[in-house]
Amino acid sequence: MQLTIPSSKVPVRRALATATAGLLGASGGVEASGLTVPNAPWQADTALYVYHEDHGGVSAYEPMLSMHRTDAYDRTVSLKLTFDAVSGASPTGGVPQRTAVTHTGASGQSSYVTPANSIPVDPNFKDHRVSLSGGLDRPWGRDQRLSLGGGLSVEGDFFSVSGNAAVAREFNDKNTTLSYGVGLEYDQISPKGGPPNALQSPNATPATPVVAQTCTSASGRPVSCSSSASTSASRTVLSGLVGVTQVMTRRWLTQVNLGLEVGSGYFTDPYKIVSVINPVTGNPVGDAFVTEGRPSSRTRASLFWQNKIHPFSEDVIDVSYRLYRDDWGITSHTVDAHYRFEVPSAGFYIEPHWRSYRQGAANFYRPWLVDGVDYNQTTHSTTMAYASADRRLGTLKAQTVGAKLAFTLGHEEELGLRLERYTQTSQQPTGGPAYFDSVQVVPDLSATMLMVTYSFNY
Repeated sequence: MQLTIPSSKVPVRRALATATAGLLGASGGVEASGLTVPNAPWQADTALYVYHEDHGGVSAYEPMLSMHRTDAYDRTVSLKLTFDAVSGASPTGGVPQRTAVTHTGASGQSSYVTPANSIPVDPNFKDHRVSLSGGLDRPWGRDQRLSLGGGLSVEGDFFSVSGNAAVAREFNDKNTTLSYGVGLEYDQISPKGGPPNALQSPNATPATPVVAQTCTSASGRPVSCSSSASTSASRTVLSGLVGVTQVMTRRWLTQVNLGLEVGSGYFTDPYKIVSVINPVTGNPVGDAFVTEGRPSSRTRASLFWQNKIHPFSEDVIDVSYRLYRDDWGITSHTVDAHYRFEVPSAGFYIEPHWRSYRQGAANFYRPWLVDGVDYNQTTHSTTMAYASADRRLGTLKAQTVGAKLAFTLGHEEELGLRLERYTQTSQQPTGGPAYFDSVQVVPDLSATMLMVTYSFNY
């Protein structure tokens, strides 16, 4: 989906994609003659990633360290350690109002005040994450390789553990590689105050209980609409990927991957809300808002096509397209292009980057709920199974433009600097009260991203 701050919520997809990509480009293992090569040194890649949104939005600082080493038997061991520090103002999903409003955040967050005619954002957003992942890639029979990996990620309100395995087999004189893999991820979400009941108003007390709902998943299966009184919730995600890489010519390599992911459990964002408004004035009604609610299952499918072309002796063009669909109703298209321009005589290269992204809205995306139509003040309940005003689930388009400049400092040493600009524009809702035509309801996003990298052997 759209570009976001690196998140531990999706470690399996990234690990599986990385493992498979490595396998797709892997060469044959130890020769049958038994000849081996000396152990290679450890290669270390260090990086500092900085993400900063305009207008006081979210900022993130992410130092990373990854290492890998290949032994005499063509077995590669890799390790990666990442630390995230994230803070800033994050949109809650609420709509602007004519007067200043004091909010009490979902799931027990602190109170904050939103100025008149402004999109509500929670200035108290803050989190830290530590993640550790590792992998092993090795020959596995003739013209075949096996890759195993795993990861662990810990945040203040989130824990994740994952594992993955992939196999790559070469044939057609090693011009064709078939790769396939699976991954399993378990996430535990422990928001402050416990997971809130889906689509419930803070005014729904034991004296005024929420009317029980019978909900179904996106695929039509009966599921629970709300969480229990426990302090945490969980979800499990199973991923699969099949890919083919083909050498087209001496200067052209193409790759096609098909991915499928099936998840079940808690997918609701416990910190997002949906405003409840008067159908004429747009003013908040007595309950003001409810916490969002999403289906308890999600199936995703993606088709990825990548081409690497060497137009000249040193330069590399990397162009890819990704089609994504899920059973929440979201369809997205991503085009990504890099051009690596080598200047070997000066010991550096420049790599411009452009990325375009478009997506449609989820079928339960609602920028607001209308009192008397979508919501009942008496029973404090909605007339729908799911609703979310999270802009990441709405119709949007985004673009990333930037470049990387890297210098060769010595043998197997490289210092790099990447600077990029990200802009995201959300489609504004129509058909609501006239007041919403004069203000921005769904926030846009602009951010600057900086990454400094240093690679060396030891």
